[in-house]
Amino acid sequence: RVATACWAKHALVWRATRPYETLGRLDGHDADVNGCAFSGAGDRIATCSKDGTGLIHSAQSFEALVTLRGHDGDVWCCDFSRDGRAVVTASSDGTAKLWRAGTGHVLRTFRGHSDRIVCCAFSPTGDRVVTASWDFTGRVLSRVRRTQSLSPLSSRATRSETTPRPRRAEPPPRQQCHRE
Repeated sequence: RVATACWAKHALVWRATRPYETLGRLDGHDADVNGCAFSGAGDRIATCSKDGTGLIHSAQSFEALVTLRGHDGDVWCCDFSRDGRAVVTASSDGTAKLWRAGTGHVLRTFRGHSDRIVCCAFSPTGDRVVTASWDFTGRVLSRVRRTQSLSPLSSRATRSETTPRPRRAEPPPRQQCHRE
């Protein structure tokens, strides 16, 4: 099975083999659905929406089980931890939130980006979360430690945004070759 987000206030679950057909519809949002993710066991599906919420649905009955409320902007991305016990969401409010999947309780709020966060994911081991933002940076965050950012990643970083790098030795001057 696969799930697709729709800008029609729902997500769809599909058969991933032929014949491709819709198996169910995930309702409950009041605005466009931006993303969705299966839990590792495949028994639940998280969705996130422009209505500022996330929902966790049963992958069998397709009903909404838990609502994730707490962002002050659109929620653009969601992901389950490998063990299915936690969900991370990314929002245009500039935060990512770590939630207890069974209750919808906020476990951590990650801050540090200067613009909306549009992508988030758990590391394969589940101890880290990575986020990507419109501020042209990514952050690797510890799920368990209280430090906000372990490592900023940037495609347009300036020297003031990153740890100074050691200077490399200058390459030797090029030999000029002249052909006659």
